[in-house]
Amino acid sequence: MLQQLSPTAQSQLMDTLTDWAEVTVSTDTDVVAIEESVCQAYRCAGKPEPQHLIWLNGPLQGVIVSWIVAQGRKYLDELELPSAWKPLQSYVWSAVAPQGALSLRQVLRDQVLDKATQVILQELGREAIRQLGAQGDESTRQRLTTSGQIWSFTSHQVETELSATLEAEFLDHQHYRVSKGIREIHRQVLGVDFWRMIRMSFLKESLGLNLGMVEGILATCRTCGWWWAFPKVAILCPRPTRIRLDEEGQLHGEGEPAIAYARSNLYVYAHHGVFLPQKYWDHPAQWRSEWLLEENNAELKRMLIQAIGYGRILQELGAERLDSWREYDLLQITQAVDVEPIRLLKMTCPSTRFIHVLRVPPEVESAREAMTWCNWGVDPGAFATEA
Repeated sequence: MLQQLSPTAQSQLMDTLTDWAEVTVSTDTDVVAIEESVCQAYRCAGKPEPQHLIWLNGPLQGVIVSWIVAQGRKYLDELELPSAWKPLQSYVWSAVAPQGALSLRQVLRDQVLDKATQVILQELGREAIRQLGAQGDESTRQRLTTSGQIWSFTSHQVETELSATLEAEFLDHQHYRVSKGIREIHRQVLGVDFWRMIRMSFLKESLGLNLGMVEGILATCRTCGWWWAFPKVAILCPRPTRIRLDEEGQLHGEGEPAIAYARSNLYVYAHHGVFLPQKYWDHPAQWRSEWLLEENNAELKRMLIQAIGYGRILQELGAERLDSWREYDLLQITQAVDVEPIRLLKMTCPSTRFIHVLRVPPEVESAREAMTWCNWGVDPGAFATEA
């Protein structure tokens, strides 16, 4: 069991978290270091080094090629592969024979640690989260969150593009089997389990635990992008060519990708840490209020409301006036665009005629009550009395 960490160990844990927070958002692709770390992973697992290291331009091609490598030649000969996949098949088969199942998955990814070490890893994860909170290191916490999103958002985009190809190119009786195989290959990817590797790194470097076979996979997470392990072949992908973050360290790009694998034309869009479907890839200035009426995803609705602003929503969707008091109007958007009714306090400056709009709770019934809510409970009539 993990005992209470000493102040020195707590400091070392924070150093480890900070170090990996930088590693996980890196765009550096050191080919020599990557190939050596992959070979080290095989050696640590007690397996011969791969005879072939095949580089692809990005995760989408990596999934496709790994699926091709894992299939039998007879099965693939029976399929009519999408035209975009055929050059990948020819490229791979000119170098290696089909490899069959991913027999190294259990050895290289899910290596069995003794039960005591597994318990320590779980407790260490909780302690790391506690330390991040105690130290108030929001930057490191956000970068670690972003590292998980780089994987999950890229994975989502890969799945989206693969699904579109599979639905368009394969017959119904072929679609299920191919889709199932593709999903399994996708789950076999290595080099992305950063949170587990961070904890292992701390156990190794600070507490002196011998991680045995895990040492190799730890090295790959520090250097590699996505990769797959076969008995004689490793499929390797570079890290993203570009990662864009906002001021808070969240994945973000306005009209441009937040994550780019430019050599493979794989692009992932995000807005302040929210994954964007293709519909939202234009600059936020081009987003339209009526999309709120069509969008079912609550997170995307919240993003739309924040990006468009209540002023534009008011102009483009219209509103019903519920009450007025002096220069204040209480309005309600007539159409259902959020999980609860949107009531707005419209304030018009008497001198400049500038209009300011604030959202107020849906239970507010009058403009004066809305203004009181905006004033933190102070009735606006009190200001008039003082004047």
